[in-house]
Amino acid sequence: MPSPALNALKALSGDFSGRAALNRNWVNTFNPDTVAVGPGGTVSFCPKGSCIRGANGGPDDPAYFDHQRASLLVSATTGIDGQAQEQALAVTFTNNKGEVRPYAPNKTFSLGDNTRVGDVTYRAIQGGTTGANSAPPGIRPPVGASFVKTDGSVKWLWINDYAIHAKAGAYFEVINEPGGGQSWGQATNVTLSPGFKPTFNVATELNFFNASGTDCEFGINCIGLSIAMQGPNVTTAGLSLGSSNTDTVASIWGARILGRYTAREAALAIDASSKYGIAANQFNLDGGTTYSQSFLYDNSTAMKGIEIAGTKSSAGIEDRSTAPAGVRVSGSKSFAGIYEHSATPVGLRLDGAYGLYMIQGNGFTVSPAGSVVANALTVTGLTVEASGFVPPTSTSPCTTGQKAWDTSFEYRCVAPNTWKRAALSSW
Repeated sequence: MPSPALNALKALSGDFSGRAALNRNWVNTFNPDTVAVGPGGTVSFCPKGSCIRGANGGPDDPAYFDHQRASLLVSATTGIDGQAQEQALAVTFTNNKGEVRPYAPNKTFSLGDNTRVGDVTYRAIQGGTTGANSAPPGIRPPVGASFVKTDGSVKWLWINDYAIHAKAGAYFEVINEPGGGQSWGQATNVTLSPGFKPTFNVATELNFFNASGTDCEFGINCIGLSIAMQGPNVTTAGLSLGSSNTDTVASIWGARILGRYTAREAALAIDASSKYGIAANQFNLDGGTTYSQSFLYDNSTAMKGIEIAGTKSSAGIEDRSTAPAGVRVSGSKSFAGIYEHSATPVGLRLDGAYGLYMIQGNGFTVSPAGSVVANALTVTGLTVEASGFVPPTSTSPCTTGQKAWDTSFEYRCVAPNTWKRAALSSW
């Protein structure tokens, strides 16, 4: 006598529609071994990872067991011990048709070739050479228009919008209409039960293997995971990573990019016009505001720890925190702790509200008012004049406070363009 699973498999090979009677065969069994089909979402089941078995804190109550429903239920328990890899549901797909050749004027196409013009795909129903200025329209044909377009000696047949020309191994679509409630496009739950010994357990694995002989450079989309946020209204996030843990840390890393040869240009590339490129604690949610060591940690052997390029209207780095130090530099540097090599009007500007010193060094200080106290002061060179010499006359150009010296005199600018000098003598 055929089993229910066999009957379900037979049903899958047919064409059925409508709504079936509610199937409650599996409401009391966690993850049963079955394939059940019920058009219209009429197979009731209770998955162990997210099943409601009764009132909070109370015993199991069958009144709660009708918890989730599906049109197709595929549920299985492993049946062999490591002999083969087992899946509850396996979908394989081989894509060997549908290549699209780039379109160009005065180009030869053969019968059956596909090409893209604008937002649509065409197929050559007559081979030949495209015209110099006769490309078919790049939009779908209007109602009543012919789907066939003549282009030079080529005849094109409109096939479909280019956006849906690609093949898909699996396709999921959820449409939320007015009156609808919460939804997931896809939900994947993995539970490591008490006593289970973790080895290799991944909620979702994506493997992209490029053995085509062609590298995917800029402009060619070969992407392991693509998330496209679209529509006229703002959504929350393209990717959200969080945890409901309250007593223990959920993971070692929130996000991990691993592998010496994982990326050539950048391990993380951000090309967006957002307010911030990377934001930490922007909303101060869930108490996640404390980093025990640092927000950014660089332990690489790169040429530079942080490189800032491009045009900045305000500053390359701005620190508005209340930390004890705005920038702290330590360790062995072969050249300089801070190296400023720009072509800006001011290399280093200090104009904060300093409570003690504007600059404090080893043996010298600069007060907030600009007074310098130093154990010793050495003035090198003769003068800051462009000529490189001491002032030739007492009315040579100068700025009040400017000093110069040679082996016989010390010179002081006491007023704009007014020098005085004092003779130097031995003792």
